[in-house]
Formats: sequence, C-alpha cells, structure tokens
Amino acid sequence: MSTFKINLHEAIISLSDALDLVGIDHIYHGKSVAYMALECGKALNWEMDRLDELLLAAILHDCGVSNTNVHKRLTHLEGQNVGNHCVKGSELLQKIPFLANLSDYILHHHTPWTELIGHDLPDAVKIGANCIYMVDRVDILTSNGLEINPNILASREEIRRNIKVKEGHWFSLDTSGLADECPTYTVRRKQDAHCYRSNVPDHWHSYSGN
Repeated sequence: MSTFKINLHEAIISLSDALDLVGIDHIYHGKSVAYMALECGKALNWEMDRLDELLLAAILHDCGVSNTNVHKRLTHLEGQNVGNHCVKGSELLQKIPFLANLSDYILHHHTPWTELIGHDLPDAVKIGANCIYMVDRVDILTSNGLEINPNILASREEIRRNIKVKEGHWFSLDTSGLADECPTYTVRRKQDAHCYRSNVPDHWHSYSGN
C-alpha cells in the first residue's frame, strides 16, 4: 500500500486555477474572494485555524459551478436561481473526507443573513459563509465596475453603498461593516495569481493518507 503526502492548501490553490476557467472572461474570482475573505477574518481577529477554514471555503466557494451559463448568472448583484450551485458544491465536498467540514460554508454562501440565522449551524460557519457571500458580491461589483472605468478606486464608494443597502437582510451587521475595511483587491492577471500563491503562509498543514 503506497503512502502519499500532499500540501492541502497548495493542492486547492491549483484546483482553483481549473475552477477559474469556467468564468472565461471573469477569471481568478475564487482567489479574489479568498483574499478578501481572509483580510476580513483578520479584521475580526479570528484565530489561525478559523482563518485557514475560511480561506479554503472561500477559494472553493463556486466549486458547484459546472458551466459558463451558470457563471454568467452569478455575475449580477441580484443573481437569480443561484442556489443550485451551492447545493452541488456542498454535496461534492461532503464526499471528500478532508474537505467535508467546508460543505456548510459552500451550501450557504448565497443564503441571506435573515435566513441563515435560523439554521442550526455553529456561529463561526454562519459568519464565515456570510463573509464569503459579502466579498463575493464585492468582487462581482468590482469586476462589473472595471468594465466601465478601469480605475478601481472610482467604483469603491458605489460598491460600499450597494453592500450597505443589503445590511440586515443579505448581510449581518458585522459582515456588512467589513465592506469599509475590505480591500478592493481583485486578481486580474496571471502575474497577480502567482503573487497570491507566493504569499500563502508556509505554516499551513498538510494532509497525509494511504
């Protein structure tokens, strides 16, 4: 029986490269969402283990998106019929023992806060999933804004207003408040993706199995 050892985070970052291709013209979405979610977690003073889980969930949040048509529906702030890819992604991760703990984040990353608070889930998962939802929408708004004006800073206040108006419904007060701190950072070029990869903390654990 052979034994293997892999770096879980490095493997998932590589997998995200393949997931990004579904977007065609909106690539690196997963990495952008992961970066912003991680920065929000830091602003909330989360412990490293919790940040690790948030980052993995964020980079895999759209793993249930199987084709470009589904992806296009998600590139609007008021996306329609988006829940199916959440269910598919969650079911996919449930089949992978060392990623099953992320399935609830994926299942609820488009669940409005007013619905999410009624679910029997740990508070950490609720806030984490809602944080991913918020930064996911920030990245979509940023990408759409760049098509109009290549100066990302010009769209910043409008993005904040769009997030603020959903406060208390889509997003919790804690989550929406992070929009003011959230870096309007998007990975748009191949060299940015390499920079993202090079900044992955080297303390992250590996997974070993037979």
